Order: sequence, then structure tokens, then C-alpha cells
Amino acid sequence: MGHIFIWATFLVFSVVSFQYSYVMTGINRTFYGVYKGVAERAVIAYDEDGNSIHPYFDPNLFRDSVKNYFVVALEPYCNNFSLDYDFTFVKGPYIEPANCFKASFRLICYMEPYNDVIKVASFSIEEASHE
Repeated sequence: MGHIFIWATFLVFSVVSFQYSYVMTGINRTFYGVYKGVAERAVIAYDEDGNSIHPYFDPNLFRDSVKNYFVVALEPYCNNFSLDYDFTFVKGPYIEPANCFKASFRLICYMEPYNDVIKVASFSIEEASHE
């Protein structure tokens, strides 16, 4: 009888551990799978007619791109999450590169029986000469 109780406890522990590791691995894979195209999509380099213009960064488009990516990619792992954004423009002669725009976001997945998962990512967009 004792052996059945020990094996049943081990089985329950194994199933719960597998579920937790499956969810955590999925969240990490989703977060580290954010490709640079999500940030690059927010750089506008052409007008509506297809003519080349001086590129600029659209923060609203960045927010939409990141949110849409996580809504689709996190669906099997975490339905309740939030995103915080931070945008910084650095300009000056003492930094490299001379003009740099940094966009970052913080992802918080709210996991009911477990601790919340917090991840932070940053993208730097450097100004370059266009000819």
C-alpha cells in the first residue's frame, strides 16, 4: 500500500513539474524569439507613394507590432499579460553612435498558481547617412 502512495505522489509531482516547465519554456521561447523585424516594422522609410524619405521611428506602430506578436505567440501559454514601453532618443558628440533611438518593452505574464514572469528587451535604432 505504501508503494502505491509513493508512486502516485511521484506521478502527480512529475505531471505538475512537466506542465510548469512546458509553460515556462514556451514563454521563454516566445520572448527570445522576438525577431528584429518587430522593431524594424516601426521604422518608416517610404511615403504612401513609395518615394524614399528620411527614415523615422513610429512608437505607436512599435507598440502595435509588439502587442500583436505576443497576443498570437503567447496564446497557448499565458492569456493574461501586460506590456510597458520606454522610448529614449540619445543625441550628442560623446556617445556612439552619435544619434541613437532606443525602444524597450517589459513583458509581464501573470501566472495564477505560480510567480509572475517578467522579461525586458531593448532595441537600438542608429541613425545612418542615406544617399
